[in-house]
Amino acid sequence: MEGKPSYPCSDYSPESWDDVTIYAITGWMSQSWDGRDDFAVAFGGYFKLLEKEGALKGQIVDQWGTAIINGTLKGDTLLFDKHYDFLATPITYPLIISFNLTKEADGHWRGTYQMSGGLHGNGTVECIVEAAIPNAFGVSSEAHLS
Repeated sequence: MEGKPSYPCSDYSPESWDDVTIYAITGWMSQSWDGRDDFAVAFGGYFKLLEKEGALKGQIVDQWGTAIINGTLKGDTLLFDKHYDFLATPITYPLIISFNLTKEADGHWRGTYQMSGGLHGNGTVECIVEAAIPNAFGVSSEAHLS
C-alpha cells in the first residue's frame, strides 16, 4: 500500500481497487425562462472521478433540491448531466440539465447548460472544481452513491 492512503474497506485487496479521486464543486448558474428576469442559483456538491476512464458520478444541491450528476472530466473539459432525485417544487416530468464547461486560465470552470424534459432553458455557469481527496483507493466507484 505504498503511497496510497488507508481507507476503511471490508476487504483489503488494493490491486483490485480503482483509482478514484473525490472532487468538490461549487458555483452558480444563471437562469431565465418563461419571461422571468435573470437570476442566479448557487450550487455545491461532490463527485467521484474514475481516473482511467474520466467518468464521474456525484451529487449537487441547489435551491431546487438534490440532484445526481453523471458525466466525464477529461483535461480541461467537464461534461455532466444533472438529474433531480427530489425537487423542492414537485414536477411530473423528467428534467435533465446538461452542463458543458471548460477550465479557463484563472482556474475557474465556465460554460453553459441546457435544460430538457419539460422545462426548457439555458444559461451560463461558473464554478470551482477542486480535488478534495486524491488517490482515494478503496472508495466505492460503483454507480450507487453510498
